[in-house]
Amino acid sequence: MKIIRTVLGDIPASEIGKTDSHDHLIRSGGPEVVRNPMFLMDDTAAAKREFGAFLASGGKTMVCMDPIGCGSNVGKMAEISGTWLIWTIFLP
Repeated sequence: MKIIRTVLGDIPASEIGKTDSHDHLIRSGGPEVVRNPMFLMDDTAAAKREFGAFLASGGKTMVCMDPIGCGSNVGKMAEISGTWLIWTIFLP
């Protein structure tokens, strides 16, 4: 069986659904934020609203393309994914 590894655990590849294949859900720090605080994306309520809009348009999976050291917060991504029961894939 083919699987997809998400922040909530492995799922069958057949469950991935419509996918946003490159996004940034949460950024709690990192060099961009140090240089310009406008890059801070640490508000889980705002991220949940964004995810809700994505769901309303038929989405199911979001791939977070956050390189190592950019301020990723996997705990917050899991919280947001769990709220909506959809899949977030973290690719460091």
